[in-house]
Formats: sequence, C-alpha cells, structure tokens
Amino acid sequence: MIAENNSGQKSEAYCSLSTYDVTVPGGRFLEEFMSTSNPDELRAYVTVYEDSEVTQALVGVGYGKDIYGDQTVAWNDVDLDDHDINDNLGDDPFNRKVLTEMFTGPVTGRLIGPKAAKNTIKYSPGDCARACADLPLSKCMSFNYDFGTAECELMEAIEGHHYTKSRSGLFEHYERLGIGKSKRFIYENMNLLHNKVHYFNFRIVNVLGYESILTSEGVLVDITTPETGLLVIKKIKNKLPQCLWSGNTVIS
Repeated sequence: MIAENNSGQKSEAYCSLSTYDVTVPGGRFLEEFMSTSNPDELRAYVTVYEDSEVTQALVGVGYGKDIYGDQTVAWNDVDLDDHDINDNLGDDPFNRKVLTEMFTGPVTGRLIGPKAAKNTIKYSPGDCARACADLPLSKCMSFNYDFGTAECELMEAIEGHHYTKSRSGLFEHYERLGIGKSKRFIYENMNLLHNKVHYFNFRIVNVLGYESILTSEGVLVDITTPETGLLVIKKIKNKLPQCLWSGNTVIS
C-alpha cells in the first residue's frame, strides 16, 4: 500500500503470505492386496496431494478407520521426504528385483495419461519395470502391463488429480516408488488374527493446521486351508466312473 499526503510525501507498507491454501490435505492410501492368507505381512502405499508444507504425518494400522484405527500398528511418525529406494539391485537377470523393490504392487486397471515412450511387448511385468527404471524418474513414473497381450505402456504420470485408472483387458498398473510425497509401508512378523479386517490410516497436518486422515480399503486375513467339499463317485452306464464334486460339477 502507498499513502501520500497533500505535500507529496509518500509512505509504503506491504505484507506477504507464504501460502494461501484453504483445502485440507488430500491423497490416497492403496493396500497392495485386499485379502491375504499370510498372517505375517501387510503392505500398502500412500500418496499425499498437498501444496502447503506438511508439518506432521503419522501412520497406523488397526481394525477401524480414522483416528481409532491403530490396534495392530500404533501411530508413528513418517518422514515423507525420506525416500529409501534401493536402486543397486545387483544381479537381476529376470527383472524380479526391480519390480518388487522399485515399484508398488499391481493394482487392477489401466492409467489414462501421457506416455513416456511408445508401447512395446514385454514378456513379463519385470521386463516392463526395467524399461521404466532405465528412464529418469521424472520421465517414467509408472507403467501399465497387460497380462493378456504382454503390452507394456510406460507412463509419464501417476494417478492423481488429473489422471485416473479404468478397467481395460487384463491391465495391471504399477507406480514407481519415490515420486513426490509418497511412501510404501511393509510390515512383517505381524501374527495377524484370522477373519479380521485391517485398515491402514494416514494422518496429515499442514502448516496452516488443516488435518485429514486417509484410509485404505480393508484387508481381510483368511488363514484357513482350501476345502474341496464332498467327493462322490458317479457310475455312468458303459462309461468310466466320474469323480464329482458336491454340486454336480465334474472335476475329473
């Protein structure tokens, strides 16, 4: 502001805002599987969308959503700027390490967005992951892989405000770790209880005091063994006996 009196003398005053953000922090928390028969391990991946500085980030795992969902893993601090990505994979002839250590687990769907290169045919998602990892992080951020046609699509984007996934063929989508405010969580030696649903919860507070909690879909723990049901022998005239499963479905 400039103030001037009738004698022509001026005085200036100004102020500034480091940020102007009236939205709560957003993002998405994706579980890497919705059910598991392994009671020892849980995996998930969070991506935060926030223009202002994040002053606090905490993660918890429990039987419910929001602030009370921390019975399995108590709330603990998370540093979103610390990206511990191992890109020194050593010998990896089948590109398995690059897939599991540099990318998230597969999510059903095909990301619609800008591509980093022309589509190619790769004989495994690991080969597609290697092609993506060979490009700079800012160039290839994710990839789509079709398990039906072996088509590999390298993407210059991740799912977010402008880009979404859709179901298409047998496409699965993989995101590259270490992009923006993102973090992967792997919990091992958990000793999870049978028939319990677990939720990942992520609490975010920005510099303006706005707060939100991101919650994943539930992960069901099922550690029972598969059951075939009742097996009976059905004799058919002039034919070899057939083994049937209860429900009259021939299985052999």
